[in-house]
Amino acid sequence: MRSPTARFARRVLIPASYLIFLAGLLVSGVVFYRGRSFDPKAAIFSDLQSPDENPHGYGAAAAGTSLCAMLLAPDAVTFCVRLWRRRPLLTLPGAVWFAAGLGSAIAIGFLAPLTRGYSPLHVQLAYAAFAASAAALSFISWRRELRGD
Repeated sequence: MRSPTARFARRVLIPASYLIFLAGLLVSGVVFYRGRSFDPKAAIFSDLQSPDENPHGYGAAAAGTSLCAMLLAPDAVTFCVRLWRRRPLLTLPGAVWFAAGLGSAIAIGFLAPLTRGYSPLHVQLAYAAFAASAAALSFISWRRELRGD
């Protein structure tokens, strides 16, 4: 299977992944706030994805998170292939970190029905998704600075 072109990834897959993520959170938030007053401080991602806090709406947020990460996976392959030719030593750690972040995000979505409260697994996966994604972006930006973009 061929990876998508960079243009298709930038114009279709990345925007679609974020729209799916936001739509999942929006649907989950509507269900979460049904029957209670709106308090933006109460709508944290973990509560929206929690079967304890949002028993009827957690599925939308969990599915949105997993689908978002799954749509970003081909993008990672596309950009890694393109970057590998110029800076293989920076591309490999960036790819590994990005894959770890996407894997953590997918796991959060799939494990949401099985977690209760703020389980240590959920918290660690959330930290891993954020930290790995940030690390991947730092390698990409470092590579861009070396190249002079």
